[in-house]
Amino acid sequence: YAETVSYDYNMGHGRPAFERGGPIPLLEGKSIEQYEVVQPEQIEKRVAFRKQVEPNGQYRIACADVAGTLDARRMLCSVLPHGYATGHTINAFLVNGNDAERLFLVAMLNSYVIEWRIRQLAKSNHIVKMTLTQLPVPRPPKQDVERIASLVASLITIDERFADLKPLLQDKTPVFQEQKRKEIKCLIDAEIAHLFGLTDIELRRVLERFDKVPQETKDLVMKYFQEIAAQG
Repeated sequence: YAETVSYDYNMGHGRPAFERGGPIPLLEGKSIEQYEVVQPEQIEKRVAFRKQVEPNGQYRIACADVAGTLDARRMLCSVLPHGYATGHTINAFLVNGNDAERLFLVAMLNSYVIEWRIRQLAKSNHIVKMTLTQLPVPRPPKQDVERIASLVASLITIDERFADLKPLLQDKTPVFQEQKRKEIKCLIDAEIAHLFGLTDIELRRVLERFDKVPQETKDLVMKYFQEIAAQG
């Protein structure tokens, strides 16, 4: 479904390149949040050139390799802007498919179900590529992929660096309001849990592992999950 790709710079050994600077923003693990990438003016390091090039200019999917020990979530994933360099604290992937499948994989990687499995495989908050490549990813029908991709697009396309993904919105629009964004994330999590075939009890057990996530957030995931299950 996806293959890992190398980074442009090691954040330790590449220090001379950072000191020389350049026009290209360099993304680190701390540059990534769920469905978001920091804005250019917030990026501290810049370099003169990239060492990696993506085939056909396709989007890379990226996950931060370390989350803070006090963070509610460990899996922090998004697509990366075209042309940005990456440091070794980002795990990047190329998807063998189209942009809808790329956004679908972002949804999968950000989900509670996948992170639950990650927490079983990785005992620390450090997530390596080998762990990520062991994750199960359902391959649902095209209509399910596109439906979930449209939800992800509504979160990502508030950033004009991803404007070319707006056709994936279908009948939706970019969502800026924070509460509405939280609701969409909960709906995505419910959709993913349904694709994995979880029961109500199993999803509750998954959510119980996330003790730093507000209960109201988990309750909303359950509400959406039950509504999806009721639709058959």
